Amino acid sequence: MLIQPITVETIDQIKPMIFDLATRYRKTLRGCRYADIRVEVDEGQSAAAENGGSKHSSKDYGFAVGIRALSGDDMVAPGYFGQSLGAADLGRLEQVVKEGLRHAHHRARANAERKAAIRGEFGPLADALTSTRLAPIEIHQDVVPAVFAIDPRSVPLEELVALTTEISRSCLELDSRVKYTFISAFTLLSRELLCSSEGANIDQGFAHELADPDQFIESNRSGLAWRAGLAYPEWDRLVAAWEQTTDVEARRAATFDLEALFNRQPTIIPLWYPNESWAFRPDAYDGWSETRGYGIVNKWSFLPADARAGL
Repeated sequence: MLIQPITVETIDQIKPMIFDLATRYRKTLRGCRYADIRVEVDEGQSAAAENGGSKHSSKDYGFAVGIRALSGDDMVAPGYFGQSLGAADLGRLEQVVKEGLRHAHHRARANAERKAAIRGEFGPLADALTSTRLAPIEIHQDVVPAVFAIDPRSVPLEELVALTTEISRSCLELDSRVKYTFISAFTLLSRELLCSSEGANIDQGFAHELADPDQFIESNRSGLAWRAGLAYPEWDRLVAAWEQTTDVEARRAATFDLEALFNRQPTIIPLWYPNESWAFRPDAYDGWSETRGYGIVNKWSFLPADARAGL
């Protein structure tokens, strides 16, 4: 049997069914006052390099559902359900979501009944337990597509591998005192669907674009590496130039200018690098393997000896 691959376009296929379950099927659950169903699909790839060599690379998808129910009679309380899904679940997704909605509803009812029972025993403190009510909001139905110049899925995985390996190797060559480098990169396209019993139907896409250069700049802008509100004209001028770049090479050059300023006038000065020491009982387990930068708590420590020998 051919299994349909999961892509962000899968949302188009399942959207009517999810909306129907959140609105019509929810009404069949006695005492369920409200429910919302969230489905997310991600398509991504990643690569990492360590000390100038490729460490790992992968191309995969994520598929998950999350459900919230507010249920009860006099007392109303929340209940939740969540599950990671795979391609094999697509053909039976309606049944999975129905069961999840019932599960969240039963949890909510049990939560409400227990709170109501305890409330009767609290005396003067009874008002500390109240029903869960949602604030009234406008109900919308809309599609918000992801915005990007290059589809993250179209970036060849080989380019990520080559990029991280080159940067890791270049960092090692900067100075003989650099003993360890670890570089990672990823591309990710996400799509999220929210359907509620009130009639909301929001379909929103995201092209994740946060990478180390952006994090470097955000740290200064957010107040982490620079006091918010304190003037820094030279930094602001370089950031403005960085924001105006329209291609990779120009963005790289603008980032280097910012890094050069940071090196001349660092806004963060690391005082130490943590070095962890671990004690263990050899009679309990003696297969620990130390990895620079991670200590002994890493995946190699839990590989069989024959597998570790080939690394």
